Amino acid sequence: MKFKDTEYGDLSGQVYEGNIDVSKMKLTSLEGAPKVVEGDFDCRKNNLVTLEGAPKEIQGGFYCINNNLSSLKDAPKVVEGDFDCRKNNLVTLEGAPKEVQGNFICFLNKLTSLEGAPKIVQGDFDCSNNYLTTLEGAPKEVHGDFYCTDNKLTNLKGVSEVIQGDFYCNDNPNPNLDKEWKLRKENPNMTDDEFKLKMYELTNDVKYIPKEAQDIFLF
Repeated sequence: MKFKDTEYGDLSGQVYEGNIDVSKMKLTSLEGAPKVVEGDFDCRKNNLVTLEGAPKEIQGGFYCINNNLSSLKDAPKVVEGDFDCRKNNLVTLEGAPKEVQGNFICFLNKLTSLEGAPKIVQGDFDCSNNYLTTLEGAPKEVHGDFYCTDNKLTNLKGVSEVIQGDFYCNDNPNPNLDKEWKLRKENPNMTDDEFKLKMYELTNDVKYIPKEAQDIFLF
């Protein structure tokens, strides 16, 4: 079933005033969707494998939760609310808008990289429950909370330069990531040697001590 076959009809190229809800309609295509939606666009719980035909501009939130998407190609370029693509089969965020005015939610996918993520997220950014080994590609600015729990992270390389809320990263191979982030945030001018020494003091974890110096510290 295509969008144009729903009660909304064929709105290709048009501006639609209000919210659109085509969730749970077994859609396989967004062909016939309007170009601009002056509200929310909800296409969750369908059978979409592509966002081809999706609106270009959403003045509310965009919800494509629980489909069969492997990429965000053809996703809206402007989203003034939340962008929620959780519970898909995403292996890449390429195609996501450059900026999202609300939250950007991409947890419970198959992501191994954050390349293609928005550069600026005005709300929360949640990439939990994926297969990430690095945060490279993460947004430059997150004005809410940053969630990266339950991944395969061992370090914070690539973490956002600005996180105005809290940072949540439990259930990763490195159990000290939250402490590392907090220490870096509170001491931005700390040298690497000072950082490692302080982390050793906080955690008593010898991995923060260079091998050549371990005999001295552990004597």
